[in-house]
Amino acid sequence: MDLFDRFNRLASQVGDLIGDIADESRSHVELGAALLERGDYDGAIAELRQALEKRRDNARALYLLGLSHLRRSQPGDFAEARRQLEQALAAREGFADAHIALGDALRAGGEPDAAAESYRAALPLIGDSAERAEVERSLGELYLEVGQIDKAVRALRKAASPLPEDTRVQGLLGQALIKSAQRR
Repeated sequence: MDLFDRFNRLASQVGDLIGDIADESRSHVELGAALLERGDYDGAIAELRQALEKRRDNARALYLLGLSHLRRSQPGDFAEARRQLEQALAAREGFADAHIALGDALRAGGEPDAAAESYRAALPLIGDSAERAEVERSLGELYLEVGQIDKAVRALRKAASPLPEDTRVQGLLGQALIKSAQRR
């Protein structure tokens, strides 16, 4: 019985330690998210790195760190954003927001094919029609930029359907339709 009690006490202490580390990591993640929202990218990066020192596989911290680098847009940030976002995807399966942010990072880094693939990977993971429309808009805009007009028209039509009042989507769809007609 004495051995069993010691084992229980040790297991409880380990559980408390893990809980403390998770709580400490969480506070850094929440502060990092708030700093990111405020536009303090350097502060967000510092907090999120502290969170990752506590828990390396924290998918949300990795995602927010990638997003911070993407929005800061300093030399080397697109590569760092990509690295962090890929790690977030490895840490959490089905992480739609990380796929979208990775698509944005790849697009900004001049990798349109990989960006399109990342946007497409996010689509089946999104249930909300307005959010899906936003991703379709990004995809359509990307296709328009690289001259894949037919794909742009399809994606932008999917984006325009749930967002008929969105003038940006309607404008992009109009551009794509004009370019499509000019090619014929």
